[in-house]
Amino acid sequence: MSSDPILEVVVQRLEDGCVIRVRGEVDLSSIVELRGPLAAAREQGAATLVDLSGVTFMDSSGLHLILKTALDAEADGWSLSFRISREVRRLLEVTGTLDVVRIVPGGKAGN
Repeated sequence: MSSDPILEVVVQRLEDGCVIRVRGEVDLSSIVELRGPLAAAREQGAATLVDLSGVTFMDSSGLHLILKTALDAEADGWSLSFRISREVRRLLEVTGTLDVVRIVPGGKAGN
């Protein structure tokens, strides 16, 4: 039995914002690890890049959090963007929600 966490979330504070780096699987059992840092960045109004390039799996709970956060950011005028993995890109494409999130180049998806 492995003791490695299913999800690793690291927040890097920058002078003009922050980067939230996410690695592993974003699902119902791990979503709380990402929810807190996203809420804190939104509360601070910090320009935020959510780096999902290390995400190997995301279920509907992760998708819901990403989409809700992106829509809230748009409504609030909060600067939020995402760098996504191939797996996350595929999920957004299949669900027809790729245009809901602001994607920056980079990551494994080659976007």
